[in-house]
Amino acid sequence: MYLILGCNELGYEVAERLRKGGAELLLIDPSQEKLSELRNLNVRAGDFSDPEFLKQVEEVRKATTILICTTEFDTTLKTLKAIDQAKKELKIDPVILVLTPDAFVEKEVKRLGATEAVPVPQVLGEAVFKEFERARERAAEARLRSLVQEIRGKMLILTHTNPDPDAIASAVALKTYAKAFGVDADIAYDGEMGYPQNRAMCNFLQVELHRAEGLNFKSYFSFALVDVATKSYCALPKDITPTIVIDHHSVPPSEVSGRIVELAPVGACSTILANYLEYAGIPARGPLASALVLGILTDTSNLSNATPADVKAYWKLRESSDPQVLRAIQQPPHSREMLSALSTALRKQKMVGPCLIASAGEIEEEDTVSQLADFLLATEGVTTVLVYGVMAEKVRISARTTDSTLHLGKAFSEAFGRFGGGHQSMAGAKISFLQKPTQAQINSLVRKFLQAVGLKPKRGGVSKKIP
Repeated sequence: MYLILGCNELGYEVAERLRKGGAELLLIDPSQEKLSELRNLNVRAGDFSDPEFLKQVEEVRKATTILICTTEFDTTLKTLKAIDQAKKELKIDPVILVLTPDAFVEKEVKRLGATEAVPVPQVLGEAVFKEFERARERAAEARLRSLVQEIRGKMLILTHTNPDPDAIASAVALKTYAKAFGVDADIAYDGEMGYPQNRAMCNFLQVELHRAEGLNFKSYFSFALVDVATKSYCALPKDITPTIVIDHHSVPPSEVSGRIVELAPVGACSTILANYLEYAGIPARGPLASALVLGILTDTSNLSNATPADVKAYWKLRESSDPQVLRAIQQPPHSREMLSALSTALRKQKMVGPCLIASAGEIEEEDTVSQLADFLLATEGVTTVLVYGVMAEKVRISARTTDSTLHLGKAFSEAFGRFGGGHQSMAGAKISFLQKPTQAQINSLVRKFLQAVGLKPKRGGVSKKIP
């Protein structure tokens, strides 16, 4: 039971929100004229600073929270004394929130029984700041819309190397956005697809992600980077300046270039694109809403690292997402190829410190090693996983880590040069040989990785333990 004392604009707004949420409440104000205009709220006229009046109000006995919502500080002090008297006589102990004109009177109101003091300037400041942020986002979307409407020809949207659900969902959202303004777009990536959810997401979205190395970049008239801001972590050639950059990672501005650059301080790129779709009046429903939900969950660790903007976008998207599609993307079935490779990996594994190294043997599907790396990372006592597999004359390598002191992308670049790369917690490499690689050549690759992350195999090398 909520008791709100004072029917000013702020008190009414709080009461109305509580009512819409189904809460039981009573709003009290000395002015019968004010209260007579409120049709949907439970109200009562009376002087709430009078202890005798408060004791006669039955709802006071049931109140778990009381908000004193008057801007007259003398009335606030009198009301606190009245509540304190009612508490003693009625044997109640509600939480008491008090609006104050500034932060300097906090000690005084708490001495008189307030549980928490809420300075009005702070409340107004936070509200104005939120609206300012939304205004900034709307302005950014307006600039993007103006630019997209100028584009003639096809756009290429590039994700970061080794795209994750956030990158894929964001890319598809931008493709949807561009299409609404008559611009066709392809999506491309380099590295490996990684998580099994990515395949399922692409299937449900009915969108094709192209391998960047097979594309003719000259056939595109504009380029967009999503979930990445610099060319160092994507397949965009060095001599091409992107038209659009949309990312949420912290990047030095000097390293970023583009006609439209949006680097928003949020937890997921999906949040930015979801807001753009909303501002442009483009509905994100079904599979797209579900993909954006998963993108937010993935990059915010299930909202544990989310900003208020991420949380707000998440709940809006959940309303229009498809629960069955979301479950299917989050829990895709494993292929027989992956299960067969898992059996091989469990037989051919070795621990080097907290790092598990496993061979998947000969594989037919490129993302088998990344699926195994994801799966094996949950092994007890393991903080880092490296899995490799052989495809004809190529070795596919994938790694995952929960060790915050490691940066796998940098380690792969150091160990494998231009053939490897990725992000802090995941990386991949594809290395070609003139003929089927020997075990000695594979062991040499593993040793390069171990050296890059500061680990050394035990005496005898890797070859004895990793067939």
